[in-house]
Amino acid sequence: MINLIVSALSWQEEKGPCAIFVDEDFYRFLLRTDIESIYQDVIALPVDIDEESVDNIVKAMFAPVEMKKILNILPEKMTREEVARYLNMIPEDIRNRWDDMLMNEEMILSLGN
Repeated sequence: MINLIVSALSWQEEKGPCAIFVDEDFYRFLLRTDIESIYQDVIALPVDIDEESVDNIVKAMFAPVEMKKILNILPEKMTREEVARYLNMIPEDIRNRWDDMLMNEEMILSLGN
């Protein structure tokens, strides 16, 4: 979560508004964690849409555009120091509820296993 937040905020600082196209599950995650507000716009994608169609939709709506795909895994786990550094970069309202957000997400993820 923290990487996602910092990535969006860094994008906005360097390149301007950040819109995100999401599937239904990711949209629910954004709403559940209440971090959808970090994006300029959150745009829902149709169910079972293929990647090429997504690219075409994005280009049609925002051309010229720079797109980055958000993968659902990090290449490696973040260290405690990295998390602490990133926490200092996120808005205070999110930082104040960070522990609760983590606990809620861990509980939700554990229900799926």
